[in-house]
Amino acid sequence: MSKALPDQAARETALEVSKSFIVQAPAGSGKTELLSLRYLKLLAISRQPEEVLAITFTRKAASEMRDRIIRVLNWCKDCMDGNSAPVDEIQRLRLDIGSAVLAADSKHGWRLLESPGRFRVQTIDSFCFYLAKQLPILSQVGGNPNVTEHIELCFREAISATLGNLDSDTRLADDIATVLGHLDNDVTAIEAQLITLLKQRDQWSSYILALNNAAQPTERYLQSSLEELVAETLLATTALLKEDEAELVELYNFAASNLDKEGQLPLKEFIPLNALPAANSESLPQWLFLISFLLSKLEPNNRAKGNWLKRAIAKNGFPPANQPDKEFGALCKQLKSRRDDLVNRYLPDSELLEALCYVRLLPGPGLDPQQWYFLTALCHVLHALNAELLLAFSRFRLVDYTQTGAAAGLALGSAEEPTDLSLALDNVINHILVDEFQDTSQLQLDLLRKLTAGWEPDDGRSLFLVGDAMQSCYGFRNANVGIYLSVKERGIGELSLTPLALSSNFRSQEPVVSWVNNVFSGAFPRHPNISRGAVPYSPAQVIHPKSDGTGVKVKLLHHESDQRQAADLAEAQVVAEKASALQQQFPNDSIAILVRTRPQLQAIVPALRERGLQWRASDID
Repeated sequence: MSKALPDQAARETALEVSKSFIVQAPAGSGKTELLSLRYLKLLAISRQPEEVLAITFTRKAASEMRDRIIRVLNWCKDCMDGNSAPVDEIQRLRLDIGSAVLAADSKHGWRLLESPGRFRVQTIDSFCFYLAKQLPILSQVGGNPNVTEHIELCFREAISATLGNLDSDTRLADDIATVLGHLDNDVTAIEAQLITLLKQRDQWSSYILALNNAAQPTERYLQSSLEELVAETLLATTALLKEDEAELVELYNFAASNLDKEGQLPLKEFIPLNALPAANSESLPQWLFLISFLLSKLEPNNRAKGNWLKRAIAKNGFPPANQPDKEFGALCKQLKSRRDDLVNRYLPDSELLEALCYVRLLPGPGLDPQQWYFLTALCHVLHALNAELLLAFSRFRLVDYTQTGAAAGLALGSAEEPTDLSLALDNVINHILVDEFQDTSQLQLDLLRKLTAGWEPDDGRSLFLVGDAMQSCYGFRNANVGIYLSVKERGIGELSLTPLALSSNFRSQEPVVSWVNNVFSGAFPRHPNISRGAVPYSPAQVIHPKSDGTGVKVKLLHHESDQRQAADLAEAQVVAEKASALQQQFPNDSIAILVRTRPQLQAIVPALRERGLQWRASDID
């Protein structure tokens, strides 16, 4: 019998098809195998194969999953015909599950292997477009538009039409004038800003469209959202400082008392603390004072960065020890030393430093009325802009992926008023599996919420989410890793999900896995933060300890800012020389060279040619 995997219990639990799960599955952990096995096991208990929906984020992933499912079923058929046999535990599991699917296929006459189109494995974009086309008028997608990411023409058309209302006798004209005035009436600047906002509209459109056009409700909504962000941030910061609460409170009261006596306290009044300040906007000034004797001043060019304050002085509330009152002087020396000791202990804690710097960026409770006036006007302008964009899409017969997601949401209606399509799908789709859930956007989450509205535990339906928050890479498509963290903690709608974690790494050998664990365990934050998308590192466990090489080596090339071209050429020579050496050492192995952008290959490709190295490029032409 083969040795049990370190996460074997989690893998077995994940195949309990009556329950819903969210699975943390790092790179190389076998998540595609797990998804495929659960999909097959769900097929075996379904009346129709269309009851099971698997959603991926790329065509390649959807194709790979569908091909794997078909291969497993064909292999199981060969085993049942006596032409093959399982040789290990995983193959025996595949045979058990695949045989049950083939039995159901025979019983219900599905003919899956002859009709692979009945496997509902598709990308999130294709599924959204399918939904939108079912109700083209309600979804506002209309006809059969082309889906593309190249829609700046539509953006500019919508912006021009919206700003064209400036000369009208409407409330919108006043709002446009307010937004223009905020940007010094620079039309070019506002067009650039609005294009950026339109590209990210799935992060704000659903909220903007729900707002009332009256000013007061808009301001109240924005204020409540701001207070929620402040409270969550301060709660997370409190957790980081809780261990030193008593010490920090004493230092706070000492420093505040000293500055209050000198009339230099940057607070309305000195109220001694008994605990760390509360986690709300009203207490933000107290937080800022606490931080003022821990961190140095803000950097003018980078307000998100900061450094620990190595030495506190009188202006921070810590007077020198040479005081006329000897007893007070001794107290000053003691508390200043204790503050210094505390900061010295905090020096290696980059997570705490980042958290305190972020608190300094939070807006206080007393925003200027003009700021609220601008934000309210901007919301109304965005509301109009979104409507004009729909008209532009219709005119040019184009939509982007964000719009197909929004259209799918409209086609499903709401939980209170579901459409006929939503009700029909509720009777057809009983199980949903989502791959790469860490790359989910807000619109896609809303879609899942509508698809699972009314689902309850133990009602025969299930939701299975798989992802790795450490690998979120679809920020350019407005993915938000905070959504993964939120769903893991709170579920989706009324549906709670049991969290599971895979830790086995089948892909890499011991030196690589150990290096990644050692380096990235310190690069990731220790605690999750939903609003900021902060994700702790989850170490992998080695399954293949054997190694052919030395693992990971890092070579840094130092250069001055005005020597970038020479540095690129030097880097290319190092890369090409290393590739040549590896090819001689391992002539039968493939070698990969990864770059962040295509221009980085301009120096590398000629260096490879110089050494007569043959290469094949992917997505660089």
